[in-house]
Formats: sequence, structure tokens, C-alpha cells
Amino acid sequence: MTTMNSFIKKVKLHKNSEKYIKDTFSRYTEIDNPQLSDRIDLTHGAIIHMYPVGDTTNKHGEKIGYCDSIFFKIKIYDTHARTVITSKDRFDAIEITQSSDIRIFKDGSTLITLRRPIKISLTQAILVENL
Repeated sequence: MTTMNSFIKKVKLHKNSEKYIKDTFSRYTEIDNPQLSDRIDLTHGAIIHMYPVGDTTNKHGEKIGYCDSIFFKIKIYDTHARTVITSKDRFDAIEITQSSDIRIFKDGSTLITLRRPIKISLTQAILVENL
């Protein structure tokens, strides 16, 4: 069995990078968590962080999500309002219907930058569309 640690390398960060992460996240205020089937409208775009949390195959070998995916949780940052929404639920896919920038953030999360107004629909997968 392959574990997450076998393909994700632990990256040692410089103390300035650790400070940058702390300072960046401290600028945001946590707001209510969304529920599945909620829709979130963000008129100035957003930044989404994806954090891996588990396999989409359960302990009995049954597929409970996309077979080639890892479940993840998200944090949605509204950079205009300086707020962050943290998902309680886990997801197995994200579909984005506008251009976006994607990279790995210094905390290890996958970071997606969306620059135009968007609406985000939460089901087992996440749909991000133009607003």
C-alpha cells in the first residue's frame, strides 16, 4: 500500500517563508462554513486552497469517489473582503469554467487563483462558474 508520504516530499521551508504563511493567513477572518448544496457568490474572484485528506477507496476496497482522485477539503479566500470559508465536507473534484492560475502554495496546498466574479456550487465535486 502506498501512503501519501511516499509521493509527497516534506519540504523544508526557510523561516521567512514560514513567517510569510503566518502573516498571509492572519489577514483573513473566518466566516460560516458552507454546507453541501450551498452556493457562494464572490464578486471579486477568489483564491481556493485544496488540502488532501483521504483516499476515495474505503477500507473495504469500495470506490466512494473518483477512483483516480484523493478527497480534499478547501478553504475559499475572498481577497476583497479578507474573509475565508473552510469546508466541513470533503470533495473529489473541482470543475472551473474560467481561466485560473494553479500552483502549490508554501503550506503544501494546491492554490487556485480566480480573478473574475464567480459562483461556487458545492456537491461531492465543486463547480466554479462565472457570476
